[in-house]
Amino acid sequence: MKIGIFGGSFNPIHAGHKNALEAFVSAVSPDSVFVIPSFFPPHKEMPSLWADFEDRMNMVKIALGNQPKVIFSEIEKELFEKSGEKSYTKITLESLKKSYPGDYYLYVGTDMFLTLHQWREAKWIFDNAVIAVMDRYENSDIIAQKEYLENTFGARIILISGKTVEISSTEIRDSLKNNTSSRLLDTGVYDYIKENSLYTERKSMTELREYVKGMLPEKRFSHTLAVEKETLYIASHLCPEFAGELCRAALLHDVTKYLPPDEHAKIADALTENDIKSPDTLHANSGAVVARKMGEPMWRTVASHTTGKADMSLFEMILFTADYTEETRTHDTCKKERAFLHDAIENARSFAEKRRALEEAVKHILENTVSYLKEKNTFIHPRTLDALDFYRR
Repeated sequence: MKIGIFGGSFNPIHAGHKNALEAFVSAVSPDSVFVIPSFFPPHKEMPSLWADFEDRMNMVKIALGNQPKVIFSEIEKELFEKSGEKSYTKITLESLKKSYPGDYYLYVGTDMFLTLHQWREAKWIFDNAVIAVMDRYENSDIIAQKEYLENTFGARIILISGKTVEISSTEIRDSLKNNTSSRLLDTGVYDYIKENSLYTERKSMTELREYVKGMLPEKRFSHTLAVEKETLYIASHLCPEFAGELCRAALLHDVTKYLPPDEHAKIADALTENDIKSPDTLHANSGAVVARKMGEPMWRTVASHTTGKADMSLFEMILFTADYTEETRTHDTCKKERAFLHDAIENARSFAEKRRALEEAVKHILENTVSYLKEKNTFIHPRTLDALDFYRR
């Protein structure tokens, strides 16, 4: 079986990606093509304007949903959740080959092709996949690199001819930031970007703190700053590259807490009957909407910071935990959990041990929360009970 791999940041997906995919499929004739958005690309810096994995995957599905051979894969998100590592091609390819045996064909962009020999375990990649690259106008650099890789590594390389689009995702993001549409975006993708306020100019951290300060009483703002500090601590140990973005979410986690109930209903996404029965958690939903409209990629972490939910992402677990273990919480259970988590993280020898410590803390917090609400004879949101059941299992 021929299996194609077509990966990228897709931040956002545009006509250049679609044309390249069509040329790749035409040249290789694979039985199926895995389209794989990267979770955290290892070969480039995180841009100032970015969309999180879920939004990028949604845009990819909108743009490519009618492609017959395409399989949309979240493997790089799954690998990150297990290892905390960047999206290295060797790891992704190795994992896919275990589940889907076959002959692999890996598409790489022109710029990436010229540095392919510098990738982690490049020889392994060459031994396990045929490389396909777009040859723009018989580019001499491409030809020279092809010969070098073949002679040095025994690489198998296919040059693809096809229509190319000379524009970068950076240029498209800049045009979106300035509220200018791009002919290179699928209409559905453009609509999704506007509906979800992606790639908009964001407040600086100083401006964000001032904005939140104006929305909260002094004591709650002190709590918010402490959650930001605790989030930074936990994230620095588990996902340091995303620590800054998580701190932005931490600042916004309680931003709508003191709005009247009817305001939550106006702002929030569709509220359920269980949400209404649990008024103390409404600000998570409305706060997440505010964060999304402000262009914050981590807005989903705000949505689950009160009730929790089953199978939270690493980012969601970090904010959920930091809200409970921050240093101004003086209740014995909070102090005990903070001490447990800090000690476990600092003495852990691997990412897996750190993640297990975080999951254990999440379980303890859910147990404490359910016990407290039962004592008060207060309604417990089913999401919390589902989360407790999940983390106990």
